Amino acid sequence: MLPKILIFFLLLNFSINCYTLESVDLAQSPYPIWAHYHWIWLANPDETQESSIQLLKDYQSHSIPVGAINLDSAWPDKYQNFKWNQKKFPQPKSMIDYFHSQNVKVLAWITSTVNNDSSNFDYGKKHGFFLNQAKLVHWWRGHGALLDYSNPKAVEWWHEQMDYLLDMGIDGWKCDGTDPYVLELIDAQGYKGHITEREYADYYYRDFYYHTKVKRGEALIMARPVDNFKDFIFLDYAPKDVMFSGWVGDQKGNWDGLRTALINIVHSAWNNYLNFGMDIGGYVSDGKWDLGREKTVFVRWFQLGAFLPLMENGGNGEHRPWKFGQDVMQIYRKFAWIHTDLSLFFLTSGTECYYKNISVIKPIAHRILPFTVPTTFDYILNNDLFISPILNNSTRFDIKLPPDSWTYWFNASQSHRGELRDFRVPLDEYPVFVRDGSILPLHVQSNFSSLGSNFSKDYVTLMITRPKSGRHEKLVYEYKSSGYLVRYDYDSLLNEIDIEVSANENNKYIILMNGIKCQRAISSIEVGGGKFETIPNRKESAQFWNDLVNSSFKSNANQMFIKLVGKNEVGIHLRIKNI
Repeated sequence: MLPKILIFFLLLNFSINCYTLESVDLAQSPYPIWAHYHWIWLANPDETQESSIQLLKDYQSHSIPVGAINLDSAWPDKYQNFKWNQKKFPQPKSMIDYFHSQNVKVLAWITSTVNNDSSNFDYGKKHGFFLNQAKLVHWWRGHGALLDYSNPKAVEWWHEQMDYLLDMGIDGWKCDGTDPYVLELIDAQGYKGHITEREYADYYYRDFYYHTKVKRGEALIMARPVDNFKDFIFLDYAPKDVMFSGWVGDQKGNWDGLRTALINIVHSAWNNYLNFGMDIGGYVSDGKWDLGREKTVFVRWFQLGAFLPLMENGGNGEHRPWKFGQDVMQIYRKFAWIHTDLSLFFLTSGTECYYKNISVIKPIAHRILPFTVPTTFDYILNNDLFISPILNNSTRFDIKLPPDSWTYWFNASQSHRGELRDFRVPLDEYPVFVRDGSILPLHVQSNFSSLGSNFSKDYVTLMITRPKSGRHEKLVYEYKSSGYLVRYDYDSLLNEIDIEVSANENNKYIILMNGIKCQRAISSIEVGGGKFETIPNRKESAQFWNDLVNSSFKSNANQMFIKLVGKNEVGIHLRIKNI
């Protein structure tokens, strides 16, 4: 029989080590987090240096976050000589510097097609840098020849021209879809012989992405995943290894256009493209409306866009939310902040799915044939968020939830299962449900989304919704960092939960308990040796957010915030009782 003192030390050692989470060595995210920020742009007719800067200022004046701006097809002097249109963009370097000073990334629209009136066309033709001896194809911006990516000297010449913009500070490109025009050449021939459409697309998108990544580091490209013709012919555009911020575009700004965009969204997900969004409100104006799109269509479109990996807004007609009324602006602002809050969730999900070679978006519908039109557009974001897109003017819907229990994003007071009949979704909400028991890493930066405040920006918010019995874990990935593990053990009999975060000195944390009964909840933190220190609860939100010590705040009967002010250098063990 073991001596009692030895048993004591064994039990003590177990109780301590059971809740010790050292740092974990995770693969880093393969792409930067700005892929999941809110992006804006103006269409060609309205785009100048002055109007682009003013667009950003207008969004900022309405407290709407912006992470990137795309300079659309008005910036080039000719298509495609990499020179600025000096009448529209007289001081491009100062413009780019201004955007960067506002923490806004800059992309430039581009293709690999050089028009016959471009200043670099004759040089490229003389040196054999185009396919089929510079045979012209007719595309939507004129007549041009396609760069021969199989010719090393042609690529070197191309990079020299690209570098002019990259050295100015361009962070990425919107690579528009001219790659299928290779098919017009019938037998596309380059330096190394015949080139298929698939080979050319791979050359085109990968070259812009990987060369820019070498030059600029945190590079991204916008590119199409899947596009379709008449809901029958579906074509893959960019290769999957560069699809960190794709978009399905060029739809009309009405309900039919939104439906077409969703068909492409589902097909792109079926084809395992990683991250993508769509042109909010549709790229093409609907002539029935003075602003190019009806108010409700625009609202429901941008709400859906907030719950896609890329939220981007631009196109023909009016896309500025304040032009649709103060009420629309306020709804847009809330959803743009929700999307920004979700940026860390999207980055973690994107990284996890990247290493699994699957899409972040999991459609509920199943593909039967290559040209299948989905019977439902409902989808799940990496297991934990369920979205049921709206395709009409109604505010009441029948919603079929996936298996499991789900909490409505905009009201955490109830958990739902099965089918919801006549479920009310007012214009300022959207059918989004978070899986009960889930752990969502968030980067909350404002009070517009009701998930924190502007004081939250210095913290990572870990939202745990209706914890389930037993042990549950979430790996959180970061860019240029090894990430960390979040774990909880919930004992439903004791109404007690232990929450752990592995050591990661990069972050401070706010734990957001969502959908729980928190009136009697008491939280404490382990301070070493199995000892716990009670965390004081603040009755006023202002006192809580301004606190310089660990504290908690119960914002309502179903939400509790716990703020941990110290850097997480040795791991965190938190305990909450009476939930």
